[in-house]
Amino acid sequence: MKIIRYTPLAWFLALLLGLPSLPVLAGMSDPAEEEITEEKSSSWIVLPVLFRTPETGFAAGVMVNHIFRLSPAYTDGKPSSMLPMVIYTEEEQMIAQMFANLYLANDAYWIRGHVGYYDFPSLFYGIGNDTEETNEEEYTYRTLRLEMSFQRRFADDLYLGLGFDFKDHELLDVEQGGILDQGDIPGSNGGTIGGLLALMTYDSRDHHFFPSRGFHVEFRAGLFDSALGSDFHYQEYRLDARSYQTLAPRHVLALQLFSQSLHGSAPFQEYAEIGGQFLLRGIYGGRFRDRASLVVQAEYRLELGKRWGLAAFAGAGRVGEDPGDLFSGDLKIAGGGGVRYMVNRKERMYLRLDVGFSEDDTGVYLSIGEAF
Repeated sequence: MKIIRYTPLAWFLALLLGLPSLPVLAGMSDPAEEEITEEKSSSWIVLPVLFRTPETGFAAGVMVNHIFRLSPAYTDGKPSSMLPMVIYTEEEQMIAQMFANLYLANDAYWIRGHVGYYDFPSLFYGIGNDTEETNEEEYTYRTLRLEMSFQRRFADDLYLGLGFDFKDHELLDVEQGGILDQGDIPGSNGGTIGGLLALMTYDSRDHHFFPSRGFHVEFRAGLFDSALGSDFHYQEYRLDARSYQTLAPRHVLALQLFSQSLHGSAPFQEYAEIGGQFLLRGIYGGRFRDRASLVVQAEYRLELGKRWGLAAFAGAGRVGEDPGDLFSGDLKIAGGGGVRYMVNRKERMYLRLDVGFSEDDTGVYLSIGEAF
């Protein structure tokens, strides 16, 4: 049976399509008429959020994207950005979060942060690559998150640094008699994680938000331990490798390999997942989760004039109990296409609407920026 999944912003599509120029919402000029000048050092994008689901009732909120440079004289450098979002529902549920991505001293230092509070319903299907759709059970979680990292540039495109990750997980409501109610899944009784991160990033992209050539490769290793305030002891390793190539003027091929593995006693909330608006669009986010994952995906991007663009994407991946399981067994395959609307010409920032398909699901995603 086909199931259609929506991200919250997708419910606002009808209103967006009725506007002659989206940036008017944010007090910006029309990107089709905007001249690219060095003096224009910041911009704002504001998106209302409006949706309704059986679990939340009516929900409303706002997402804001602020792009700026902390070194105004260094106009060819990497843009900094802040992305706050707040959503509140009829059932008194809430998402409040802030992403920060800051480049200082002519890109010599790079600071990232994520602060969030989540009180929201979700779905759980069990652990593994072959969980059944009939396993679906609803639960409501409350999570407080604080993650920060600091990296320093040691070569033209190489950054090295440290960070920390803290989350406090609490399950507020689980289905009686369900998998989570039995208490056998790590993290089903809640708990706190706290860990130190080591990061290495190689970034040779020509543009931050819509690259047409170059590479972005990030490796992250994390140690979570009671000495760091964690109720769980485990190690995490994550690799995100991306490549961008111009095939012809306005034609770009983007490729991504993403892998994650956990070793030790981690809660299910931190397990590697596939699905959602970034990894294998068309599969519900968290539909498949386990201690390791591997995903490969490609996207073909075509710019049409000054404002619009098209994209086609496809990918495959799986989860497993350990990395050795990732190279055998069934692959989860998803693909689809979408349209793009440029909201910042200087920074090449697009609003994207994607429709993804998989064997059992269909997902509609509306967000700011590319999936990878």
